Amino acid sequence: MSSSRKEQIFDWMRLAYTTGVGPIRFWKLLDDFGSAQKALAYLESTPTAFGRVEIKFPKDQAVHHNMTTMEKFGADIVLGCDPNYPECLKVARDRPPLLFYKGDLSLLQQRIIAIVGSRNASLNGRKLAFKFAQELSEDGFVICSGLARGIDTEAHKGAKGGKTIAVLAGGLNIYYPEENQKLQEELFQHDLVLTEAPFNMGPVNRHFPKRNRIVACLAEATLVIEASLKSGSLITATHALDYGRDVMAVPGSPLDPHCDGTNQLLKNGAALIRHKE
Repeated sequence: MSSSRKEQIFDWMRLAYTTGVGPIRFWKLLDDFGSAQKALAYLESTPTAFGRVEIKFPKDQAVHHNMTTMEKFGADIVLGCDPNYPECLKVARDRPPLLFYKGDLSLLQQRIIAIVGSRNASLNGRKLAFKFAQELSEDGFVICSGLARGIDTEAHKGAKGGKTIAVLAGGLNIYYPEENQKLQEELFQHDLVLTEAPFNMGPVNRHFPKRNRIVACLAEATLVIEASLKSGSLITATHALDYGRDVMAVPGSPLDPHCDGTNQLLKNGAALIRHKE
C-alpha cells in the first residue's frame, strides 16, 4: 500500500469516527471541503461547527492501530471514493463512508437478496430460511444477512452452496454470537464479511440498526421471516422501503408474537411469500 493511500485511509477513518460526525455529516463535509483532510482541519479550527453537538476526534494512535490490525487480520478497506465501492449503496444519503471487509468484494456487484428475521425463530422458521436461501442461491442470487442467531444463521448456511454476504454490527475480528465463529471464518474464506465498525469493537444495541441499513441497501429485495413488532428485522424492512427496495414477508400465526411484525408488514403491503415462486 502506497504512503498516499495510507494517508487517505487515515484521514477518512479519523473523520468517519469523529464523535458528532455521522455518515450524513461526513458526506456533507466532503462535498463542502473536497477532502477528509480539509474537513478535519476545519473541524479542528471550529469546535462549534455543529452547535452544541460535541466534536471529539479519535486518537491518532487508535486509528493507526486499526490500520495495522486490518493488515494483520488479512482484511481490507473500501472507501466511498473508491471505484469498487458498491454502486447499490450510493443511493443512500447515510451510506457508510468506509467498509472493512474480508472475502470476495465482487459479490456486491451481483444480484443480492436479504433474508432476515427473529433470533429466537421457531424450528419451522429456521427451516424456511435455510430452504429459501438454498433455492435462491441455486437461482444465482447472493444471500445477504446479519450473521445473528436464528433466521440470519440459517440463511447463511442455506446459501453455502452458492454465495452469501454477512454484514456485522461489530468489528471483523469480533465473533458474535460466539457459536458462529466457525461459520464466520468459513465466510471469510469463501464468501464476504463486511462492516463499518472498527476492529476490536464489539456490537452494542445502537450498532444493529446501522448494520441493518447496510443489509437493506445492498439487497434489491428483503425477505422477512418471523419478526416481532419491535424486531430489528422491521428496521431492515423500513430501510429497504426508504431505499426503494422490495419487501417480502412470510405469513405466520396471529397467535404467535414472533410473527406479529411480519403479519404487520403484509397488512401494510409487503409481498406475501409462501414458497420461492
